[in-house]
Amino acid sequence: MALTLHSMQSSLARPTRPKDPNGIAHGSRSGGTAAQTKADRVVTKAAYTNWELGKELSNYHFDKSIKDTEAFQLCGRFVGDWEDELEKAYETMETVTWGNRWDKKGLSKKSDPRGVLKENELKDIIDAGGDPEQPMYHGTRDIGPQMQQMIDILGMENPRHKLHIQLTGESVAMHLDKHYEAEEKDDDKEVRRFLIALADWEPGQFIVFGNQICERWIAGSILTFEWKDMPHGTANASLHKRPLLSVVGYVTETTQDLLCKERTWTLVNGKR
Repeated sequence: MALTLHSMQSSLARPTRPKDPNGIAHGSRSGGTAAQTKADRVVTKAAYTNWELGKELSNYHFDKSIKDTEAFQLCGRFVGDWEDELEKAYETMETVTWGNRWDKKGLSKKSDPRGVLKENELKDIIDAGGDPEQPMYHGTRDIGPQMQQMIDILGMENPRHKLHIQLTGESVAMHLDKHYEAEEKDDDKEVRRFLIALADWEPGQFIVFGNQICERWIAGSILTFEWKDMPHGTANASLHKRPLLSVVGYVTETTQDLLCKERTWTLVNGKR
């Protein structure tokens, strides 16, 4: 690899803002073909990218020629009326961007051998032409009794929850989850993530797991997936809000039983 600096560059450090003239994308190769220059950029970028780190830690195939058919699991459904709770949540939700999401978790300085994870994730977005300050979704932890009952039924130990609400035009690019805050507390326990749909699917809304599109869900649907291995993303191109309840926690026998058989739970005034 023999990348040299663009005339406007002071270093090969990847930029932290879209209009920063520095960055691997401007690096050129001394000699060789355009294809070799592109290959050198890829190799250099891989030394910093958060996406590549996720791929190294994942067991997913990352082969576009393979069509995924079991990238997520439908575990059942909750039936109830949580519309009032949802309306209250809309009043307290806050904008989440690639730029602030690590700060909200208190992990803005979290690092690995490749560097600070937040910075490397931002650079992935910027290298792809994205804006790290563009809203991904709106979030809040304010929930009511029916939503709390959903969490209780999952039966997880030390569950953490968040409402993941996408407004029209918001999207989360493909990524791999890294729930360090959960795993570091107890490496011996299995950490699982559930997504609960809080409204019926609308055309233009989708979640993609691997290369399998999840759509046409109904309110109360319970989904789970192998968060460590499965790349995923979501977008809302509809004219309706897309609310999900995300729950992460340690698997218990109750949780394991839920994974083994699809069923329906009816909630009444926050109780089963």
